[in-house]
Amino acid sequence: MVETNELNDIKASVDGYMSDVPPAPSATTSVEPAPQTLMEGQEYSQPTSAPAKTYAPQINYPQTSANVDIERIHEIVESVVNERWEELMAKTGNLPAWKEKVNMNVIAIKQEIVRLNDRMENLQNSVLGKVKDYDSGMRDVQSEMKALEKVFERILEPLVSNIKELDRLTKELKERR
Repeated sequence: MVETNELNDIKASVDGYMSDVPPAPSATTSVEPAPQTLMEGQEYSQPTSAPAKTYAPQINYPQTSANVDIERIHEIVESVVNERWEELMAKTGNLPAWKEKVNMNVIAIKQEIVRLNDRMENLQNSVLGKVKDYDSGMRDVQSEMKALEKVFERILEPLVSNIKELDRLTKELKERR
């Protein structure tokens, strides 16, 4: 397994926290040629003053030796990825359980909607039945009113003639007195 310090150094370099990485050279920095190694019998001569050369900034990547263990690199990468995955899962929680809970809630809501539709149909049928009962009751009342009207038509003429006769008789009685 990867050593903890080595893993922390790798994480720090990925996150950009390495303090021992030199800053990138600026575009105006002049670069002097590297000193030459003197061989036996040679004398050091001062370089002539040539105009300073400017170079574009270069990113110095750490050089790796040719015999770097690829398995070790894979192991380090896997451990970093696993740690980040665990952090993500800790932040988000158990996604399959959340999905199952949401699905159950959706199913429950659908069932409740079906029950509400059934209740609305039952209520609508009940109201419609009451309206039909009211309508038939009003029709019965209407037919009874018509029958009563016909009865009054038959009774009214004799009643009016009887009242007129009573009125005439009472006037005659008053006059006799």
